Amino acid sequence: PPSRPGPPSGQPGTGPGSGPGPVFKVKQRVREKTAEAEAEDSLGGANVPSLEEAFAALCYVLDQCIAICESKKFPDELMAHAGSQVPDLSPEEVKAALVPQAVTMLPSLKLAAAAALAKKTKQEEAVQEHLQMMGKCPVGFEWLKAEGGYRCAGGSHFVCDGDLAHLFVS
Repeated sequence: PPSRPGPPSGQPGTGPGSGPGPVFKVKQRVREKTAEAEAEDSLGGANVPSLEEAFAALCYVLDQCIAICESKKFPDELMAHAGSQVPDLSPEEVKAALVPQAVTMLPSLKLAAAAALAKKTKQEEAVQEHLQMMGKCPVGFEWLKAEGGYRCAGGSHFVCDGDLAHLFVS
């Protein structure tokens, strides 16, 4: 393959397969920081409440965050928390600052929800596999999902989720 032009030999980052040198990485990081700063400036700089921080502080679950970002209807407690981050903003200004954040966050939230669902589905498949290996209950009934575990169809036997999780570890 033809060689690419680059820095003279003997400089850091010039060996075969060494990838971009340190100078390139520093310049790239500066460009990223500049882009971040410009994005902050377009939202008014540091005087912008953080929707992500408000979600975390209020312990919202993923489904709640997605619903809020989709509807762009912010509950009173969220508005109050976001408003307390930047007390000099009016409620209208707080909402105006939160809407673009909601739009930006939504794809990542949906991706996280899809990953969580895939993980849960995979775990449930593994549990079903273990239940099949265990066989029916001692009296011959099938296992049915119940709160906190699985109960046999006869109602007399129960395997808790914790016991099944222990099977995965061993």
